[in-house]
Amino acid sequence: IMKKALNNLTMAIGIVLICASLFGYGLDKFGYVDIPSDKLPFIIIVIGIGIIIGGVCDVFVKSEKEIKKELEIEANDERNVSINRIAKSFAFDIMTVLFSATITILALIGEISVGSFFVFFAIYVITQIAYIYKLRKLHKTM
Repeated sequence: IMKKALNNLTMAIGIVLICASLFGYGLDKFGYVDIPSDKLPFIIIVIGIGIIIGGVCDVFVKSEKEIKKELEIEANDERNVSINRIAKSFAFDIMTVLFSATITILALIGEISVGSFFVFFAIYVITQIAYIYKLRKLHKTM
């Protein structure tokens, strides 16, 4: 209960910092107050956002024992392993299309140097060779 109250207080302080900074910035722009540095309100806003993020992250942080138990269950659960592999496969398919399209478009419009083009092209070819190698190896063993 104490930790939750502290997290709420932390988030409230962050919100107050952001609001006060925005209010002060508005007063400065309308000429009611003179803020010595134009960057100061934005620095305070960033600090407020950082405090809010820290408070939100603490809400979701679990004890080390809970995390260890969940990781153990997740690592041994075949369903989670299968879901993870399918998600990675889907992401790889999307990345392959986007990466090749990006390289091609940048090369066609002249926004990429020849050296950079061949570096990215080599990376693309290496990933495709690794994919084909693993695919053939799995077909032979399964």
